[in-house]
This record gives sequence, C-alpha cells and structure tokens, in this order.
Amino acid sequence: MSHPLLNAFWTMLWFFLWIMWFTPLFPIIVDGFREDPLKINTAGGRSRRPRRSACP
Repeated sequence: MSHPLLNAFWTMLWFFLWIMWFTPLFPIIVDGFREDPLKINTAGGRSRRPRRSACP
C-alpha cells in the first residue's frame, strides 16, 4: 500500500536534515580559505590595546 503523504514527509525531512548538516560545515570550509595563517600570527601582537598605567 502506497502512502504519498508519508513519502513527501520523509523527503522533506531528509532534505531539511541535509541542509542542517551543511549549514555548520559551510562557514568552517569558507574560513579555511579566508585567513592566511601567517597573518594571524603577526597581527596578534598589534591587535591588543595598550595597557593603562596604574598611576596617572
């Protein structure tokens, strides 16, 4: 016996789960191509704010 509504439900469920699986993977993959590892190391010291002295 065929149940077309059940088949449509399973298709929509699998498609939704497939999208939910790719959603967190996409930023991880894109981030791997965006940043240069050498720039992260050299910019680390310059990105900090200077310390304030305790005595004015």
